[in-house]
Amino acid sequence: DIRYIVDMYGGSPAFYRSATHGDRPVVYVYDSYHTPAHEWARVLSPSGIDTIRGGRYDAVVLALWVRGEQPQSNSGIEDFFVASHFDGAYTYFAGSRFAWASNPGNWR
Repeated sequence: DIRYIVDMYGGSPAFYRSATHGDRPVVYVYDSYHTPAHEWARVLSPSGIDTIRGGRYDAVVLALWVRGEQPQSNSGIEDFFVASHFDGAYTYFAGSRFAWASNPGNWR
């Protein structure tokens, strides 16, 4: 829960905040693709029913990018990121072509 993380750790100098994004906390969500986009949108969309946007808990929220498609649907991963309202994506695979998302040829 982002609210819990910010409340518990947000005051620590070790907690990363992005100066270029209004000093908002940066949150990397592991296995974010296991949760459907519409559920993320409840929290990450400015008009979501449980939104964190525009308030004390607003954060730069990054989804894990592993594959070229969203596992729970036939839509592409780009559609998933747009529908879910993540601020961006990350991959932690260091080797090129280890996973679909770590291949620079797939980056846009």
